[in-house]
Amino acid sequence: MRSPIDTHCADPNCQQPIRFGAWCYYHPETGALCLECGVKRGMSNKHRVKQLIESFELKEGLNALKKEVKTELQTLSDLKQHIDLYKLGERHIQLQQQKEKLYNMINDYLKNVATQDETKAITQMQQTIFETTKLQEEIREKIRKGLLERMKQKKKKKKTVAQ
Repeated sequence: MRSPIDTHCADPNCQQPIRFGAWCYYHPETGALCLECGVKRGMSNKHRVKQLIESFELKEGLNALKKEVKTELQTLSDLKQHIDLYKLGERHIQLQQQKEKLYNMINDYLKNVATQDETKAITQMQQTIFETTKLQEEIREKIRKGLLERMKQKKKKKKTVAQ
């Protein structure tokens, strides 16, 4: 295992310094033994020690890569949410522009061609459409605020977990 502290080899004849995180034989009661002393005492042979160290290092590397993949996937997920919100905003702007063009066309029709009954009916329809779009905008705004709040909470969680 890796040494949990800076120490020296517990063998009185060796006393080699063992740095924090260095590979060694460690037991809390007896202390740390350097790899050479462990081989001398017959805990395992040199070839097996090299294999174990290589295996442990590969496992540590694999775990680090897994954590990195998780963070990258989370980052991609957050980025996708931002892109989706941006596209939603773009689409909203396009719809607003189309709606304004339609209103202008309707108003031109009302001024130039429509009868009084048509004007009254179209005005009522415009009022209904206006109320509906206002309600849709309120819903959209609540959804946007909810998504932004969720993203802020995720960031706070990440910061507390990282600390």
